[in-house]
Amino acid sequence: MGARGYYLAATAITFTLLVAIESRISGGFVRFTVGDFVVVMFLYAALMALQLVKPVVAAWLVLAFAMMVETSQALGVVEVFGLPDSRLTRAVLGNVFSWIDIAAYSSGLVVALVIDIAIRRMSASGDVDTWRS
Repeated sequence: MGARGYYLAATAITFTLLVAIESRISGGFVRFTVGDFVVVMFLYAALMALQLVKPVVAAWLVLAFAMMVETSQALGVVEVFGLPDSRLTRAVLGNVFSWIDIAAYSSGLVVALVIDIAIRRMSASGDVDTWRS
């Protein structure tokens, strides 16, 4: 399997985890913290599957997006737009700023990068084009 295949598989797995967390868990550590941890891994894998940017750029883009989400929570953007009762908005943007969320985003991204290194090593042993190593 090529690098893109690994990224697509990682995207599918993390998406499935996110759907399971969102649909089956109503609160607590797993819903909020583990969900934040997994969402950055999902975003990184999805971005890498598109093969549009280098890994470092993908990591910075995902981290910037996660920090913008957390900043919007600190600023109360959901309330400003009058969407505090929207389930979709709460699922995507959340509603409460937390330093723990920032730690979860950062940790998830570190794990995604470690997995990326493993993916690149596996793909390098095959016939994969390492397009932008």
